[in-house]
Amino acid sequence: MSAAAPVSSPRPQTGLDPLGLLAARLNAADRILQKERGAILFFRSWPWALGAVVAAIIADVVLHLSGSARFGIDLAFAFLALLDAAWCGWLAWGKHNSFEHIARTLEARHPRLGSKLINLLQLRSQTQDPTLAPLTRELAGLAIGSYAEELRNEPIEQLARTARVESEAKYALFGFFGFVVLLAISFDITRTELPRFLDPFGDHPPYSFTRLEITDPGYDGAQVVYHENLVVTARSSGHRPAELYLSWFPAGHPEQTSTLPMFDRGEHGFAQQVENVQSDLVVFVHTKNQHAISKQRRVSVVLTPRLEKAWVKITPPAYTGLAATEKLFDFKTVKALEGSTIAFRLASNRPLASGRISVSTDSGNESVTMTRGEQNQVVGQLEAKKPAQLKFSFVDRDGYSSQDTLEATLTVTHDLPPDVQVANPGSDAFVAMDYQAEPAIEASDDYGLKTLRIHTAHNGVFGEPKIISYDHITLHAHEVVPLDFQSLNLQSGDTVSLFAEAIDNAPQPHLARSKTVTLTVISTQEYNDFLRQQTDISDIEAKYTKLLNDMRDLVEQQKKLSDETAALKQQLDAAKSDAEKAAVQKKLNDLLAKQNALNAQLNQLAKTMEHLVRDQPLYDIESDLKDTLAEKAQQIRDSTQTNAEDLKKIAQPGANAPQAPSQAMLDDFKRASDDQLQRLGATEQQVADEVIQPLEDMSLMQEIIKDLNRYEDLYAAQQELARQAQAYNRPAPLSREDQLALKNLAAQQKAIGDDLDALEQKLWEDGKATKEKFPKAAESAQSIADKMGDLKLQMLANQTSREMVNGNGGGAAALAENLRSEMARLFSQCQAQDGPMSNELDQYLGFQHGMKPGMNFRQMMQCHKFGSGLTGSMGQGYSGRNGFAIISGQNPHVLGNEALPGNAAKVQKNGDTKGRMPQNAGQSVTLDKSDVVHDLNSVNRESEAVQSETIIQQYRGLVEEYFKALTKDPKKETKPKARP
Repeated sequence: MSAAAPVSSPRPQTGLDPLGLLAARLNAADRILQKERGAILFFRSWPWALGAVVAAIIADVVLHLSGSARFGIDLAFAFLALLDAAWCGWLAWGKHNSFEHIARTLEARHPRLGSKLINLLQLRSQTQDPTLAPLTRELAGLAIGSYAEELRNEPIEQLARTARVESEAKYALFGFFGFVVLLAISFDITRTELPRFLDPFGDHPPYSFTRLEITDPGYDGAQVVYHENLVVTARSSGHRPAELYLSWFPAGHPEQTSTLPMFDRGEHGFAQQVENVQSDLVVFVHTKNQHAISKQRRVSVVLTPRLEKAWVKITPPAYTGLAATEKLFDFKTVKALEGSTIAFRLASNRPLASGRISVSTDSGNESVTMTRGEQNQVVGQLEAKKPAQLKFSFVDRDGYSSQDTLEATLTVTHDLPPDVQVANPGSDAFVAMDYQAEPAIEASDDYGLKTLRIHTAHNGVFGEPKIISYDHITLHAHEVVPLDFQSLNLQSGDTVSLFAEAIDNAPQPHLARSKTVTLTVISTQEYNDFLRQQTDISDIEAKYTKLLNDMRDLVEQQKKLSDETAALKQQLDAAKSDAEKAAVQKKLNDLLAKQNALNAQLNQLAKTMEHLVRDQPLYDIESDLKDTLAEKAQQIRDSTQTNAEDLKKIAQPGANAPQAPSQAMLDDFKRASDDQLQRLGATEQQVADEVIQPLEDMSLMQEIIKDLNRYEDLYAAQQELARQAQAYNRPAPLSREDQLALKNLAAQQKAIGDDLDALEQKLWEDGKATKEKFPKAAESAQSIADKMGDLKLQMLANQTSREMVNGNGGGAAALAENLRSEMARLFSQCQAQDGPMSNELDQYLGFQHGMKPGMNFRQMMQCHKFGSGLTGSMGQGYSGRNGFAIISGQNPHVLGNEALPGNAAKVQKNGDTKGRMPQNAGQSVTLDKSDVVHDLNSVNRESEAVQSETIIQQYRGLVEEYFKALTKDPKKETKPKARP
């Protein structure tokens, strides 16, 4: 140390510092020391910080801290971290130590410095001490210079630097790595808890062994329609909770949270619904104690209004009297009467403000405003004037418009004219003089009738119409016009015509008029003559047989009552308890009621018997049957009266309660039943013998008469055919049209031949069936059958048919005429049989049944009811089997009082059908009602237009083979007839 060097303090106040450059070096060493201290403190404080993080995580796992608590921890952690960083920064850059502190620190770390730095600093203080002598201060300054020179080469800054910072950083890094490993080991906790602290108020559920997840809706922003329900489903993993709860709150308002328990659906998880969603929601699921909570789902509400339901109400015009009807509207087609008011009512899921109906017609467009109705509805109405296309829209109270496409078609109907017609009959008809006709006027209108006018004329002279007015809504009217022809003093041939006019109640009325129906009056005799042509005695027999069968049914009921009474007697013997006796009493009461009902039915049957035969019956034999039936009807009434008196004796007159049945009571009831059964059985047998048997026997004779009439019609048909064949009797070759016409005649000729063959066999069989009752008639029938066989009429017919098929006009005409002449020889013999047969029938009725002869045979001779395609008269023509017809006639519509069955097979006593030759259903008489004969002998006609030459040429071979098959002799392919 140089003594001349001045000694100065490290922090001189004024002037130059005696330390010179050494002071700067000491300050630099101080900075290094403080930075090491700040860094060491920083690295040593992080274990506490990481420990605090672990402690916070553990606390949140255990306590499920609230967002506020986590936010407070975050704030405290951030504050302490900032405080630590500030403190460390201040230590490193802000704190300055005295030179003495620096010197002692350096001398303590590096002993080689000795006490040079302390001594130097002490000398520095002496140089600045004014209390010392100047020389002392000067000597101190020289000593400072000497020490400074010695310390010039000492690396003071480097002596201040140590390796502690690197060591502390290494330890801190190891600690941080251990912290990271700890977080990785508890990754489930880490990934749950770190977001909770990093975002304390975010949607981060706490850690739990039960993990919950909302599966539906599966994403944020899922939409639900306003006013509809939101179904939330959730599933759990890990520990399965016993129950879950669904909580939700409007977005931004967690204080309005609502909670509902969820339904456990097993392996499908849990489900619950939020009803009537009206705002955006935040939903989440959780356990009851909220230790397990799912992530939240945000659900958006679609505010666009949607149609939920619609109604349409149609109010018809007032004149229709129809009530308004309202129904659900499906936006398809609205149908309304012109002038109707149509009101629409639309309901939405949103509160609506208004709506609009766009009406597009052929004349332009218009708009109808819909106003707000009750709840979420708008209403609007329009008048049905023209067909239109309708389009609907509406706006909610927040201004959102509907996006649905709502369109419909308006169909406007119009009040149609009424419909009116005359029924029963619906067309012109002949009416028997004694028939009480009741033509009916039937009118209808779609919206109501106002007036019905019925016009009636006698022999074409109309009087004032009958006017019927309706003061209330009448859609259908049925007015009967009774006609008593006898009281009207009408004669046979007079006419009664009527038609009707109907006016509806429309503002501009419509009028409709029926066609005119004319009834021509005929006498009862003319009516009977007509029916005899269409029916035979078997039809009359069926009428009486039905009466007998009805009586048999009632007799069977009487027998059943008797058997039930016998069974009830046995039940009474076995009855021990009061309940069993009461059951016997109940059954006895039931049997008494059945007997009374049966007596009423028997009396009604007796009444039917008395009125079954008309005053002028169809056949004279019915006059005798009328007296017989009246007698049997009285017997039935007498029987029922006797039985009623017997029942009165069995009853308990004057008793307040019926007594228990006794064997004597049942014996009396059984005896009364048996007596009536015996009386009814006798009457039934008498009806069968005195009524049914004569008719059955007469039907045998009727069959022979029908055979003779059939032969007469076949002869007439052959006579017509022979005349038509003469048209082709020319020596020159026939044209193709003539050949086709001959082939048509060939089919008819063969049909006549087949009918002749069938008639020959039937005559023989009918004669055999009739031999016992009518031997003379039977002999005549079989004799005619033999002569038909000897003449070989069918063979002649087949020969004629073959000539026609071959186009030989001259030969065909000659053969047709030959067959006609052969049939004419036999025709006179058939006519000669009328007298003997008539006498035989009269003798049979007089001797066997004590009946008057009358005109029964002549009446039976009028019958032309038979089949095989034969209509029975020249006026009606002959219908062939090939589907063509020469003449077709429409039978008249005839009304009368005769009650006959339809065209079903006739019923015998035993209920079986009689063995008759099958008849053509097309020609049998069908009496659908007791007073109407419908559509007699209707014949269909095919077109007979001549085809072109080309078509005829193409099908000529086929047609020839067809007619050859038709004309083939059946006797060559079948066994000959066996005749006894």
